[in-house]
Amino acid sequence: MEEEYRQKLEPLFLDKFLQKSDEPVIDLHLHDKREIQETLENFMPEDVLVMAANFENDARNLYLILANKASIGSSTRDLFLKLAEKEAQHKYIIESQLNTGI
Repeated sequence: MEEEYRQKLEPLFLDKFLQKSDEPVIDLHLHDKREIQETLENFMPEDVLVMAANFENDARNLYLILANKASIGSSTRDLFLKLAEKEAQHKYIIESQLNTGI
């Protein structure tokens, strides 16, 4: 599903929506590996579903922010709103699995 979204978004010129900075952000990755290893040691299936639901929610929020930056009535805004709706549907599917106690 995400690949399909990438293909839809590629032709858009997102730089008009996003402010660019000439200064790169440096990530030192000092805690990433340790945090991931500690988390994975205690992961339960429910934890994976919660994490996936959070990713879907974050993606939805991103698309809503981008939609709000686009011109009202534009096809770009409509696309972002549709993608936000799809991400909400994905979150619902994941949370439904949590609700059934997988």
